[in-house]
Amino acid sequence: MTSKSFRFHPEARTELREAVRWYRERNVPIALEFRSAINEAVRSVAEFPQRWPTYLYRARRMVLRDSRFS
Repeated sequence: MTSKSFRFHPEARTELREAVRWYRERNVPIALEFRSAINEAVRSVAEFPQRWPTYLYRARRMVLRDSRFS
């Protein structure tokens, strides 16, 4: 199955970069796991967009829940 194209809202992209930086300053292995989890989530949403609820402006939303990242 071919995944659909996607794009991050500019504020979401900034927030993601800041989050990765925050984790990296505290724990590099966790930062890598966080980035990997985000990449996997994006792939999942792009490949199966109907699986995730529509949020604002017809965008899809997936909440990443992992106790290591809270």
